[in-house]
Amino acid sequence: MFRAKKIALAVVMAAATMSMAQATEVEVFGRFDTGMLYTANAGDSKDSFQMTSGHSTGSRWGIKATEKLNADWSVRAHLESGFDSDTGELGYSGRMFGRQMTLSLKNKSFGEIAFGRSGKPLSGSDQFTRIRPFTPFGVTYGDAGLLFYGKGGRIDNAVFYQSPKFAGFTVLAAASTQTSNQEEAEWTDNTRFWGGSIDWKGENIGFMIGSEQIVKNAEDKADGDENPTTLYLGAYYDFGVAKLMAGYQRGWNLDRIGCLQRVKFNGSSAQVQNFDANFYMLGAHIRAGKGTIRLSAIYMDGENSKDLRKSEGIGRDASYWSLGAGYTYPFSKRTSIYGVVAHLHGEDGIAKSNKATNDDGDLTRYQVAVGLVHKF
Repeated sequence: MFRAKKIALAVVMAAATMSMAQATEVEVFGRFDTGMLYTANAGDSKDSFQMTSGHSTGSRWGIKATEKLNADWSVRAHLESGFDSDTGELGYSGRMFGRQMTLSLKNKSFGEIAFGRSGKPLSGSDQFTRIRPFTPFGVTYGDAGLLFYGKGGRIDNAVFYQSPKFAGFTVLAAASTQTSNQEEAEWTDNTRFWGGSIDWKGENIGFMIGSEQIVKNAEDKADGDENPTTLYLGAYYDFGVAKLMAGYQRGWNLDRIGCLQRVKFNGSSAQVQNFDANFYMLGAHIRAGKGTIRLSAIYMDGENSKDLRKSEGIGRDASYWSLGAGYTYPFSKRTSIYGVVAHLHGEDGIAKSNKATNDDGDLTRYQVAVGLVHKF
């Protein structure tokens, strides 16, 4: 009798395990991008030649889990970790899942709502962004990538919504109560965010409009910072042998010069505050054999609310332009190689000092990169 109960219990547990396995789909995925990067600087910064990770696409691994509640509803978990494939170190300040960490509820008719950390709608990063088809290099590939404000940015404590596709339209929205780390008790002590986009895609044509705003906390506003706000317009047309793309971004009260995190003049940081700018992009994908030629031209022109470096006679105006060309070739569905060259050059106030630099070296520079990508 006791043995029969044990057998029955084992059968029930096995059945339950099989039922759970059928109800929850688990996928382990990843991507490695390792290459070599040569940077030639025109100023005092030294040239560099180094192995690099994630030049074309961030190296990562992750887990996706989906449970179907019924025919229409499902729960999804997405955990994604970034790392350097040349050293094995974790990215994103050592966060275990710094790229994306979301739990979502999805309905076939109403769309998906997710909670946690992910890329902003116009960042070009992660699941909840729609901008990549409108750019020739996405937001990666170094100076050839989309050098617009806000590229690659992620937010914590966020809610994301993506609608199903309806008559060619897709709506995306996001909001955050504190863009980085845990919220403060006082609402105004948090740096908040809102943004979204609407895009329409036809058989060979697409359009997109989006906007984002970072709401500065009380301390930053007391220092005179306004809320950085952007408006983005994008379009593409696919002729079959070639796909042409165009983009425009208007930025108000930006807290950096375009996409550049820091800019220095003769070793001293530029005084960037409430920078207004216009960004323009033209790009193309041209099919060449099994691979794709990528071309990009970007121009940014802006004005700061005060002199960028008054002690050195550098005024409020600043601009830069970049040219990029690359080729990607797939060996298979999972493995590809790439090569890319890019030139970034500063104009106006930035060009008045030959030592104007950002964290990666001199602002007037050339980059050449080759790499291998494998996905699983």
